Amino acid sequence: TGSISTQAELMYRLLRAPVTELRIGLPEAQEVLGVTGSGIREWRVEPPAAGRKVLVVVAEKPLKDEYRLGLTLEAPVANLPAEVMVPEIEIVGASYARGQVTVSAEGQLDVTPKTLNQVTRMTAGSEGTGVVGVFRLLRQPWKLGLDVTEAKAQV
Repeated sequence: TGSISTQAELMYRLLRAPVTELRIGLPEAQEVLGVTGSGIREWRVEPPAAGRKVLVVVAEKPLKDEYRLGLTLEAPVANLPAEVMVPEIEIVGASYARGQVTVSAEGQLDVTPKTLNQVTRMTAGSEGTGVVGVFRLLRQPWKLGLDVTEAKAQV
């Protein structure tokens, strides 16, 4: 058993009215290890419902214009080989949400994209960099599944 570690940077563009809290939907299995951003008063995770939970980030003062939020997540991975889902991070209440995901893997793993729903592959990874590929998230909800196996020794 291993784990999938996720570093996410969410960039908000807040139009019309300021907001005092941000709500981010996460898969139930994801543990929130850290939340970073300027002016955070507190953050909490609401109890899961229907396989999802919501991270609530409360600001010290109303947020407007642009805001960056960093998340550190981790979830267990069953024995290999396995299909591992990249955590679907949902911007709750967003009228428009898109993004980009860079998938990296350790050298002892072979990782191949398998399930792409509302996701397109922008670039393939480069040999020796650990990068599997860069993917564009077209709209919510999206899914990106990866086939993960132990790498075979090459002689």
